[in-house]
Amino acid sequence: MDWGTYHPSLLDYQTPGDLNRYIARCRYSEGRVNRITEEEVEQAFLQASTTGRALLSVMSHDHRRPQSESTQFMNMVAVAAAAHPDVSFEYVNARAGIQKYESLDSGRNPVLDLRLEDGTLWVQTDEDMWGAQPFLCFRTHSNDYWHDNFDYHGDGLYSYTFDYLTVELSALDRIGVAANGKNGGTTVHRLSLRSSAVVTMEAL
Repeated sequence: MDWGTYHPSLLDYQTPGDLNRYIARCRYSEGRVNRITEEEVEQAFLQASTTGRALLSVMSHDHRRPQSESTQFMNMVAVAAAAHPDVSFEYVNARAGIQKYESLDSGRNPVLDLRLEDGTLWVQTDEDMWGAQPFLCFRTHSNDYWHDNFDYHGDGLYSYTFDYLTVELSALDRIGVAANGKNGGTTVHRLSLRSSAVVTMEAL
């Protein structure tokens, strides 16, 4: 019931537990149920004033009226902010909100070391990767897109072999590998088979 985050339970996501992911409380900016109210915005500011932090979150849908709904919500925030001049606040997206609330290092992304040897793609990860394995996809010269899973060798080392059982390396135009980090950062690598160049990008 607090305006913040928690680790959910495996059996009930609404109950705190020991899963690695973070969940944050969120209300609809408009709607028939779970709609944000002035009382709940006041509760968030009171919580921040008392405990030093709160993560107030609302959401909507793309077929709704986001401009008017956002204005309505920001008016509620303005009223609560005037009643709590000791509380400073800022507008952020969901990832930045959880990073700030949990004091996570937003500048730290997982490290992926790629090498392609004799038709096998090897990927070495570091301890900051979140999830069972990196994401793997590839595009063929005929513009078909495919996704598959790596083989795991332990100690953060993964491999994928391109051959007659999967797809021949000669049929590929590009390979993509990505991973999410424990702090919410994302790393993406694209391997162009025409130039054998690895392009590293950080997701926005």
